[in-house]
Amino acid sequence: LNPHFIFNALTAVQNYMLSGKDLREATKYLSNFAKVMRAFLEYNQEEQITLDKELHALELYVGIQKLRFSNGFRFEVNLDDEIIPEEVLVPPMIMQPLIENAIEHGIRNMENGEIILSYQLQGESLLMQVSDNGIGRERAATENPKAKDKTSLATKITNERISLLNKKGRGSYRFNLTN
Repeated sequence: LNPHFIFNALTAVQNYMLSGKDLREATKYLSNFAKVMRAFLEYNQEEQITLDKELHALELYVGIQKLRFSNGFRFEVNLDDEIIPEEVLVPPMIMQPLIENAIEHGIRNMENGEIILSYQLQGESLLMQVSDNGIGRERAATENPKAKDKTSLATKITNERISLLNKKGRGSYRFNLTN
């Protein structure tokens, strides 16, 4: 969980309160933030959680992000018909940094942004994929020269987690990033 998210979420609650907006909205935002933090802290104590728990935490997370951005965006989850979320095990919050990256760097400043999270069975393997309709990594690097040589925190975190999972020998994990 990126520390910037925590800071931004609490700042957004503060802004709700100071702007004179509906106190119920600020309370709802704060309540959702507390649920996200609880899920993240609880689930990250486990090596694996069920996919339904993962999706629940991601929906809470995305809900907070939607409240932060006034342009709104669409978040869709697609599961293969054969997948039973209560039975499939995944590393906890493995997709969160990638979704955060898609929001912050892909669709943050655009209207009609969308993020699609897909889970597909390929033989004995589970393919997890995040895609968005943002400007793309190459164009983002062109528009922001500082970002060109910088490794994304989400990419770094995910690569480190994949490496640790593979060292434990409980499955075979891979991470691919495409533009």
